[in-house]
Amino acid sequence: MTLRQREKPKQVFKDFVVQHEKQMHLLIVRSDLGTFSHEHPPISPDGSFRLPYTFPTAREFHLFGEVAPKGAGSQVLMAQLKVSGKGEPVFNLSGSERKTKSETGDATVEFSRM
Repeated sequence: MTLRQREKPKQVFKDFVVQHEKQMHLLIVRSDLGTFSHEHPPISPDGSFRLPYTFPTAREFHLFGEVAPKGAGSQVLMAQLKVSGKGEPVFNLSGSERKTKSETGDATVEFSRM
């Protein structure tokens, strides 16, 4: 996967500020929230961020790249990507027979699989 931020239509931005110890934080989230990955692709000399990545399943994924181009402040870049191949059952955030329950202070969160 190669990610580039363009300053102008044909000019790739190359100078990024380090935030939270990295120049980019990339979140890869399956559309049903069934899988999630937090990656830190390194920057290449040409200004692109490259990451060898194998998607765990087929389905639609949302990519959120947090970067801070020098002088422009923090930005979140977003994209959607459809991955073909064999999928898993949809992850369901509503009730089901099989549940995992977590209680922290005043909050209770329950997740289940269809």
